[in-house]
Amino acid sequence: MSCIQILRCQGLTDEDPFGGNDPFVVVLDAATKEELYRTPVKESGGTFAEWKNAVSQLAATTSALTLQAWDKDVTSDDLIGAADVEVPAKKEFNGDGEATVRLPLTKEGGDKAGEITVKFTRQMTPEPE
Repeated sequence: MSCIQILRCQGLTDEDPFGGNDPFVVVLDAATKEELYRTPVKESGGTFAEWKNAVSQLAATTSALTLQAWDKDVTSDDLIGAADVEVPAKKEFNGDGEATVRLPLTKEGGDKAGEITVKFTRQMTPEPE
């Protein structure tokens, strides 16, 4: 079983003409499009947002995720950009059971929208004897 931690978004395109972005990230199961996790909103985060405790446990059956960065607005939220990522295989984790991944965010039309950095942590289970 793995956990995903949303570390930061940077270089986000500004989707809010009347002020800076108020970003948050939604984690979806790529296959089912089910929402698995949503970070807190970073009020006035602008083009850079960092989260300290944005962690979600992933089901063992989850193999790929869609990460969406959004700008929170009063009337309707704006999608800043999205990225797809495979949950790392066991061999891709370092000795501490972690794998940090930096991904480009893209808009629906394919334009760049910034970057997102996430950390996967593998829950270590003892090897059978």
